[in-house]
Amino acid sequence: MSRDLRRHDRLAVNYKVEMVWLNEHGETCFARCMCKDISVSGMRLESPEPVPVRTYVNFHISRLEFRGTGSVRSCVHKGMKYHLGVEFGGSLIGERLFQRASKAQESELATLPSVPVV
Repeated sequence: MSRDLRRHDRLAVNYKVEMVWLNEHGETCFARCMCKDISVSGMRLESPEPVPVRTYVNFHISRLEFRGTGSVRSCVHKGMKYHLGVEFGGSLIGERLFQRASKAQESELATLPSVPVV
């Protein structure tokens, strides 16, 4: 049985993320990704293309009106996509993003219609 060694809880989400970085030639690269979970220290993205580990990225999550920076810590090819682990550039970025995502989920749950229990 494997233990979860993560330092922070993760919040499952499904947000569109626009990400920009410089490749090894100094050229600007762009990808539209999906954020699958967020924690105070980072997030997991699904990307259509690989991003090298230790690459610094700028990202924008329009649904949360949030911009930040991070560093790619892992990049794993799965099917037709790449799963990226991105560590935030500072704890304040992660704390603010995690709070916005939590509030967004709470407000989405509050707007769901109630279902009668039979």
